Amino acid sequence: MTKITVFHNVARECRYCSERVVEDNDGIWHSATGNYCADSPDAYLHLGGLASFGGYKAGQPLVPVFTVDWNGGAAGPHVLAEMMFSIGNAPAEYLTGSSQTVAAAYRERKLRSLSVGDVVQIGEVFMACQSVGFTEVEQPANILTEWHETTCTVLLPV
Repeated sequence: MTKITVFHNVARECRYCSERVVEDNDGIWHSATGNYCADSPDAYLHLGGLASFGGYKAGQPLVPVFTVDWNGGAAGPHVLAEMMFSIGNAPAEYLTGSSQTVAAAYRERKLRSLSVGDVVQIGEVFMACQSVGFTEVEQPANILTEWHETTCTVLLPV
């Protein structure tokens, strides 16, 4: 049996200058350093967005959102990461057996799809989702234990 955990990458960065940003209560994005965005066409305002679509970078914050004890047969980390990608993205009717059962549990949590920049832990191995396939990465240092719940990223209960 192999424990598999999916982590959503919740890093945010300015779409113009790539500086790390946070959103205030009025929906305005601010850089972590307080700098204005010199690349913005809109009066130096930052435009926030998911940083993860550029791929996972060490230190980006990750939220554990889903875990499963996989007993669907022996396979290596790349194969199991790809399987989790299918579970987190493919329509249920395209999946079979245990994958279909796990996909139903993933969808029941109302999570967003497994996407570029997200990380999947297979046993002790961490795999970052790329635009094509997965790459093994070092154990992430910024795994969040608290997260304001949204409809697409829901922290696993402790």
